[in-house]
Amino acid sequence: MRSVSVFYYSMTGQCEAVARAIADALPDCEVHPIRVRPTEPRWQLGVPFRPMWRTFFGTLLPTVRGDAMAIETDPPRWPEADLVVVNSATWWNRPCLPVQNLVRSEEFRAYVKGKPVGLLATCRGAYRNNLDRLGEAVTAAGGRVVARERLTFTGTLLGTFLTFFALLRFGSPQRRWLGLDLPPYGLLPATLAKARAFARRVRDPSAWEAQGAPDQSGLVRAVRLLYLCLALLDLALGISFTFFGAKVADLAATTAYAEPRFFQRCAGLFLFQYVYVQFMAYRDPRAFSTCLNMTVFVRATFPVLYLGQLALWGSPFTLLHWLFLASAAGDVATAAFTLFAMRRLGIRFFQGDAAAHSDAPSSGTLRWMLLVLALAEFLISWNWLLLPKFWCGAFGIAYAVDPFWTRATGLFLVNIAYIQFLGFRDPRRYRTAAVTSGVFRALWPVLYWVTTASGEGNALFRVSIMFFSFFDLFSCIAIFWLLHRVAVRDQLAPSASY
Repeated sequence: MRSVSVFYYSMTGQCEAVARAIADALPDCEVHPIRVRPTEPRWQLGVPFRPMWRTFFGTLLPTVRGDAMAIETDPPRWPEADLVVVNSATWWNRPCLPVQNLVRSEEFRAYVKGKPVGLLATCRGAYRNNLDRLGEAVTAAGGRVVARERLTFTGTLLGTFLTFFALLRFGSPQRRWLGLDLPPYGLLPATLAKARAFARRVRDPSAWEAQGAPDQSGLVRAVRLLYLCLALLDLALGISFTFFGAKVADLAATTAYAEPRFFQRCAGLFLFQYVYVQFMAYRDPRAFSTCLNMTVFVRATFPVLYLGQLALWGSPFTLLHWLFLASAAGDVATAAFTLFAMRRLGIRFFQGDAAAHSDAPSSGTLRWMLLVLALAEFLISWNWLLLPKFWCGAFGIAYAVDPFWTRATGLFLVNIAYIQFLGFRDPRRYRTAAVTSGVFRALWPVLYWVTTASGEGNALFRVSIMFFSFFDLFSCIAIFWLLHRVAVRDQLAPSASY
């Protein structure tokens, strides 16, 4: 029978519940929960904190510095193990101080040498630094990290902190505090199910190579660096097109290439949306793999527009023509590299977000709303793509060279239609797609109102965009409200308790 040791420190019982979930998931193994306890009175923390804020902030500098702390374990003697699991709460974006001292100890270093080790981070939001530091300690001791996972508390980052502070103040979880409804404290059954799935995965030696320290691999670091660069590039381009379009066009060709100005600003706003998508992929390509999916679709479609536009413009070649060629090549390379990385890392194209739970509640209203929006964007997009000159004339929108930015807006709408269709397929599995739709809707009303005030276009155009400004505002509020309702239903499911 395989033997598994699970090390944990638990101040409020959450990491202890994870240890029990791991034991439940491995009935064919001999699982040994090993609890870490500080022996110094000042570190024997319990709720409520007295005094609250002094005790809470008193953990900051010692945790960041990694101060030495006297600890003991229960049981004091560790049984032989074929596999070791270390579960650490996240304090100040680091492993909690008792676990820091555990993994630095000579006894632990000798214990994990040559053994496979699974790492778990219990957190409210930030977790990567926790897992990275644990992984470095295990690797330095001669252990082999074979799997890493995070277990996130229920609710938004702000909501989980308020719930935690209420617990520290009152000594028990609260439903309301400071006039706000609070999410349940800690890890709900759906999250503990994720711990059980982790346990079954880490037990299987055949999965160790696939799961071994993915966030520490050079390929994942390369993906994260690429997506950080893409996010920063699109942020710079979005600012340029939205606020300095004429000056940017004048540098690359002539000011006439910035027209139609309204649609150039639209392109800038679309780029802000992609900043969000690419930043989420930078945060964690595995956890937010939907963002990789969306980026591949976007980057694969734009080279067709760039090359088609160069054919329409013809000669003479300007700097802007060469930039379009470079952009087409860069987009193809980005899409190809992303697909290559996803294959090597075992990320399926339609895998969805890692935080999604198959048994979490969904929203039929949100699904059908996203489908209607996707169909509407898709139908509108082809008008701008195929008939840009007709619609610019109908709306009294001026241009000189060619309405490229109108076509670009059409292609952006094709992309957002695809993104919203992903959200329609499953708002849980593709949550970042649904959020992206809400972000997209939030960007437009101000542009529409400013354009209306400036008098660009004819009366039909101004009436149309005023209508869409309020439509997008309503849609944005509805999407985020429905996403919030889904989260609340998950938190208040019958299995959840306080």
